[in-house]
Amino acid sequence: MIDYFDALIRHRADVPAAVRAAAVLGECIVGISLVRDGGAPVDLRCGPGGGRISAAGGEPRVAERLAGDGLNGLVWIERDGSPTRSTRFWWSGWR
Repeated sequence: MIDYFDALIRHRADVPAAVRAAAVLGECIVGISLVRDGGAPVDLRCGPGGGRISAAGGEPRVAERLAGDGLNGLVWIERDGSPTRSTRFWWSGWR
């Protein structure tokens, strides 16, 4: 999984590609809402198949605020149950 995301970074994948990849690999809904200084807001939510779904949605089980370097927002995972060890490990790589 780490190699997959490292490859996305090497190939300069954009935010939507990273969110789609996280949703597919995590087999769950993943969302992001962020604003870059001077830029348009990005709101995206992808289902387990990688397709975009409605921005309004379910209850995030794991969420993290993003801030710094002209960036402000929230990224989250919607999945039943409490976070697993692998979910916590995956999440820590995005900080």
